[in-house]
Amino acid sequence: MTYFERLNDPVLLAIFVALCLASFCLSLLFIVLARYIAIGRGKKDLDAVQAAHDRVVPRLGGCAMFLTLLFFLWILNLNVLNSLLLTNFNVSYLYFLLLSSLPVFMVGLSEDLGYLLSPLKRLLASIFSGALVVWFFDVWVKSIGLPVIDIFLSIWLFGIIFTLLATSGVVNAFNLIDGLNGLAGFTGILVATSLSFIAFEVNQIEVLRFLFIFSACILGFIFLNFPLGKIFLGDAGAYTIGHLLVWTAIILVNSSSEISPFAILLIFFWPVSDTLLAIWRRWRKRKRADQPDRLHFHQLVMRFLEIRFLGRNRRRLTNPITTIFLLPFIAIPQIMGVIFWNNFEVSMLLVAIMIILFFFTYFLGVSYAKRWR
Repeated sequence: MTYFERLNDPVLLAIFVALCLASFCLSLLFIVLARYIAIGRGKKDLDAVQAAHDRVVPRLGGCAMFLTLLFFLWILNLNVLNSLLLTNFNVSYLYFLLLSSLPVFMVGLSEDLGYLLSPLKRLLASIFSGALVVWFFDVWVKSIGLPVIDIFLSIWLFGIIFTLLATSGVVNAFNLIDGLNGLAGFTGILVATSLSFIAFEVNQIEVLRFLFIFSACILGFIFLNFPLGKIFLGDAGAYTIGHLLVWTAIILVNSSSEISPFAILLIFFWPVSDTLLAIWRRWRKRKRADQPDRLHFHQLVMRFLEIRFLGRNRRRLTNPITTIFLLPFIAIPQIMGVIFWNNFEVSMLLVAIMIILFFFTYFLGVSYAKRWR
């Protein structure tokens, strides 16, 4: 049975459409409500140094996505859908996975509503959410295929600490790219789709179907986020997407020793690389790692398009065009990760090549921007 045949279940397809519609409707509702409950944070975002839009935009798209998924699990718990689907969902599995994201979701939602929290509290929330997954599912990174590092990872305490720190970085990485219309949402869908192909290869059909319905929850929001930017994911949505996807990846790796950890890194390459670049950039300038700037890769591309082609006062146009421009570059390492999902040597080599190309292109772009400033 092929990948697409696994998803060719009329009930599952109907669920996908229903979840997409539910997420869309909730996002539309929050757009209306945001003028009353989130406008204070919206004004702060507009004045932020990293702002990529020119008007107040509500940040509750992630809340719509989360509630849609929660509602689906409640319906699923009634055992009506399981009797109709060709393959049953493990409701407890999905509940625990969504429950684990609650701490980081709530911290993000507080930020979206204007109750700003310190970077340390946000980091601790993502670590706590990750610790819940470790507790519920007994999974963490136990090996990456490099003998020297694997010696430490084989010690469960070091392995868990490494995993919690690494996953917290990925969670924050999705938040850093939630500035352009559609960028974080489309990246989330691309990551989910890539992971679902690997889930199919290792016969983790339940994981494949979860990623499929999770993509529907994101897609419904995207219709209002891209291209017009009527609503953003916000911290709650970005953190939740990052958390659910990175821990689903770790669950997959723990389910099969065939999966190369470097293939997984290729799938998450763009947000991870952009975050590491931001940390290095701020360290070099002796700034705090959490201090925002407007030198992310997507911001550099957007300013290039403004200066060279579209004009500095056409932010509503350059914002979505930048996302379209970047999507192929985001997808290329993911496609490589899917193709070489079980080839450790090739996937590791590809990670090294992608890192070189990413940083070379970025610094070439910075040099070019300085000449046209």
